[in-house]
Amino acid sequence: MAVGAEFSIGAVVVNYNQRLLTEACVAALLRSDYPRLAVVLVDNGSTDGSGDYLRGRFPSLQVLETRRNLGFAGGSNVGLKYLLEGHVDLIFLLNNDTEVAPDCASHLANAALEHPDMAVFAPKIVYYDRPQVLWYAGGNIRLHRPQGASHFGFGNPDAGQFDFQRRVTFVSGCAMAVRRCALERIGLFDEGFFAYCEDLDWCVRAGRLGYRALYVPTARVCHRVSMTVLASPKGERLGAYLLARNRFMVQRRYGSLASAVALVPLYLASKPAQRAFAALVRGRPQGSVALLRGIGDGLRQRLGDPPADWL
Repeated sequence: MAVGAEFSIGAVVVNYNQRLLTEACVAALLRSDYPRLAVVLVDNGSTDGSGDYLRGRFPSLQVLETRRNLGFAGGSNVGLKYLLEGHVDLIFLLNNDTEVAPDCASHLANAALEHPDMAVFAPKIVYYDRPQVLWYAGGNIRLHRPQGASHFGFGNPDAGQFDFQRRVTFVSGCAMAVRRCALERIGLFDEGFFAYCEDLDWCVRAGRLGYRALYVPTARVCHRVSMTVLASPKGERLGAYLLARNRFMVQRRYGSLASAVALVPLYLASKPAQRAFAALVRGRPQGSVALLRGIGDGLRQRLGDPPADWL
């Protein structure tokens, strides 16, 4: 039994019309060597029969169903609220396009046991199809930069250069563990973000309340990057809009209007904008139009669900 097995862990996974991807994610969690791990699946208004399929595939799985697509933020909150009504000590939030190593939960629990002063725990995240390449090895909030936060080691070979625990200020919502007592005080995700930057907003709130986060490199997660929103037929437009709107919303919320305006040219030179403009050159203007609309809505602090026909 793992040293930290005195902690009960509840994992939350959100699914929207991606039952096979989610099946792999849940199967990896259930292969965990941690004895006190429960998995909650939120089927986020799927129309492909995901809920029934996954219930049949995993009879012991707790499946919560929403009546509509609440986005990653809203869907995650459904699972988080459910776990907060129970008796779990540590809550582990995962994207459904991830797969955890069998000992990932054990390492996170051990870190929580060894570092009672830390509230949030971040695993190492690598690319699923290139597991020798880093996607996240810790990170810090950087509101003066286009993305709003840094990912240490992003795109670099995993040669052990980040294999040490360190304090961080940004933990990706792709894979994060948080103590129940901290989540109760920090609060849930702001559902107005729908998807993207809800984790950045949450981390800013956590830091302002004095909570600290720890990067735990021995806890390992593989990530099929952008297999959710950006992989859908309408995802190019939806992703461009949400990334832009939510990034500028965070800037307005925690910075000045002047800092948000100053961010515009930097953001227009960033990778999300480059993807949208490249599509424009290929005759697909929807992404560029959505990105500019997102910047405007973010500057005006307009949150909420994106247009229904974009989902």
